[in-house]
Amino acid sequence: MKTNTSQPESTLQPKLTFDQLSALEPKIQSLRDRVANIKDDNRSPYFCANEHWYGYGGKESIREEVYALVGDHVVDDPNLDQRLATSEAYDTVYRTLYDMLPDCRNCCCLNLPAIKRERGISA
Repeated sequence: MKTNTSQPESTLQPKLTFDQLSALEPKIQSLRDRVANIKDDNRSPYFCANEHWYGYGGKESIREEVYALVGDHVVDDPNLDQRLATSEAYDTVYRTLYDMLPDCRNCCCLNLPAIKRERGISA
């Protein structure tokens, strides 16, 4: 289920905004444009934000694309602006793009607690 991804802001160094990060890496803005075009048009019996985010159901994984562009795991790329190679940059891009997705509707994410109860699965 799509949930709130907000976390406390770091006070150690100025945090770059999504727009600032996009200026450093134009692929981030392209990804934002693509996410902005994902709509729940109500033509399907359900909509699942996580299908788009994680690449379920034959969809491309937005999260994998974010992971390839920003975060402390990409420090080995000599062409990357090091301000993109931080967990804060990853969190900012992750939260901004994920929060742009429409909310889940009638998908198994929303029904997961009921499915677990039905199958006798705890936690």
